[in-house]
Amino acid sequence: MDYTRKRTLISSLNAINFVGLEGIKCGNVLQLYINNEKKSTRCMLYPAIERMIACFFKYDYYVMGTGKILFLFLSNNFANPHAFDIMQKIANLAPSKIELHAVNKKKFNNYLYKFYLVFLWIHQMSGINLSLGEKSYLGVLLFHAYTEMKWILSKIKTKEISLVASIHDVRMEDNLIVQYFNSINVDTVALAHGSFRMPMDEFDYICSVSKYYMVVDSIMYADALKLGMPTSKLIKVCLPQYLGKERQSLQFEISSQNKFGVYLSHPDEKKNNMMLLQYADELASYINAVYYVKIHPSDNMENYVWNNDPKRCICILDSQTEEKDIQKEIKFAVVGFRSKMFLEMFYNGKVALRYVPKAEEDVYLDIQCWKFGNASELIKEYIKCSKTDYIDQAVEEIESKYLSSEYSEKSYIKFFEKYT
Repeated sequence: MDYTRKRTLISSLNAINFVGLEGIKCGNVLQLYINNEKKSTRCMLYPAIERMIACFFKYDYYVMGTGKILFLFLSNNFANPHAFDIMQKIANLAPSKIELHAVNKKKFNNYLYKFYLVFLWIHQMSGINLSLGEKSYLGVLLFHAYTEMKWILSKIKTKEISLVASIHDVRMEDNLIVQYFNSINVDTVALAHGSFRMPMDEFDYICSVSKYYMVVDSIMYADALKLGMPTSKLIKVCLPQYLGKERQSLQFEISSQNKFGVYLSHPDEKKNNMMLLQYADELASYINAVYYVKIHPSDNMENYVWNNDPKRCICILDSQTEEKDIQKEIKFAVVGFRSKMFLEMFYNGKVALRYVPKAEEDVYLDIQCWKFGNASELIKEYIKCSKTDYIDQAVEEIESKYLSSEYSEKSYIKFFEKYT
């Protein structure tokens, strides 16, 4: 991968004053979709046509509530329903607010007559080292984000708003809308900027455009400072999934009646997920246990139907399965190395053993306990957890680095009060 080329393309796109998007840094908007490697025009035209067809209909939106804080529940989060749940928990802490919710019902796009902008944008990109296919693809992507922004602005009165809150500013729709509100002097905040844990070649943090970022632990805070973000932009908060929940004391026991959970990572990590399943099955065989498999909300169950279905797997659960029902059944969990379930399980009083492939950068590098790289290490780690001293050491390590009292629910409320 040519990361330098990607950075050059982002800078070049930012320098263009795109017609209809004057003042918007479009390299920042498109950064998640700029390829590190050149692709042929033929390879790029098909996804461009797919996106163009998707532009014909837009998800509708409805507005609820009154206030000066606007919460954007955008359509790009449909692929991850948990994003809506997390955002709603945060929004409920605001004294007064407006919520703009995407709904599955689609309406004909009233802004299609502006499709001529795509051709203008492709022409404006003529001086950049991109193939025609890449220019077409990026132009259509930009149009997709542009029409989403126009659609949203038609639903609300921007003069009444003093703060706009989005789940993050990574996706192109969020990034473009956040930049628009910045341009009219409305403050913006990224509520769950957990993307600090994404690999740099996928998301360039220099492209972050929100005025404020909510960070959920001391490691994320330190990472943000390393990336050059000033302390004035960082708001320390607790993990949003824990709002209104009391942390359970950790319990672990080796039992002949063990049931455990296997939580898979994003579908982009299918290879790692398949290895995780293999190692989990070997552990189950060794300790005479059975397990549930919970797929990532963005994934499909069909991707994990084995040719030789392991007998120790009880069933594969989709994102609609209630987490509290699974937690009642399982004693511990085996999770992917980027999975938020590592801390989620800990908060629920259960051990989560993390699979960290050697080829991958560990996103919880500061936590040395409860991780493994193969089946043998997984079994050894499981056995070590039977020792009270080892459990106590792990609890102290995780609490000190990820559940500090500095990062609290009150931080959300105090921040929102400034705008109400």
